[in-house]
Amino acid sequence: LVAFRPGVTSPTLAAQMAASYQFHTDGRLLLNVVTGGDSSEQHAYGDWLDKDGRYLRCGEFLDVVRGLWSGEVVDYEGTHIHVEGGALGRQPDPVPDVYFAGSSPAALDVAARHADVYLTWGEPPAQVAEKLNRVREVAAAQGRTPRFGIRLHTKTADHDALGVDGHRQQAFGSEQHGEACDGDGDRGYHEAQPLGGEQGAVSRRRVGQPG
Repeated sequence: LVAFRPGVTSPTLAAQMAASYQFHTDGRLLLNVVTGGDSSEQHAYGDWLDKDGRYLRCGEFLDVVRGLWSGEVVDYEGTHIHVEGGALGRQPDPVPDVYFAGSSPAALDVAARHADVYLTWGEPPAQVAEKLNRVREVAAAQGRTPRFGIRLHTKTADHDALGVDGHRQQAFGSEQHGEACDGDGDRGYHEAQPLGGEQGAVSRRRVGQPG
């Protein structure tokens, strides 16, 4: 599973690199599309689009990539992506699955059209179920049925108090150096949830977009 950022590479180059990778590895490539959620991190890459702009660009990027993978000669004029006469000498075989995350309406639009595997963080079960149902609905409208993946971070300790206190220190400490943000990959955390009584504690913490 290889992560890449649509904001820092050409879609034609990315499609070409994926095709070459599949050829040399007998089709082992999977792609995790990192749209970017933390604005300060994106600025370090020279990317100054806001979140909706990043997802719009990501959707345009994947429109081009999917077209090239299908063997088309691509002419594309989007808001952020402009390609003329894009083509590949070799198509990937098989076409790599695209892994994708994001909870905003702009993100779900991209997921509906392009995600083979939709990724989410380990949030409360009812919240995850609601999100996945939304993804199923918007993808079904596009005639697609994505699979799903979940990412969980755990902190273990000898008993609940140590696990919860350690989690709070780490979460609040990191928050002092960055903004507390939403579930589209920006920094943030959920309160630690004890499991197993005296045997330990499990904390759910979001630290960045899956990637």
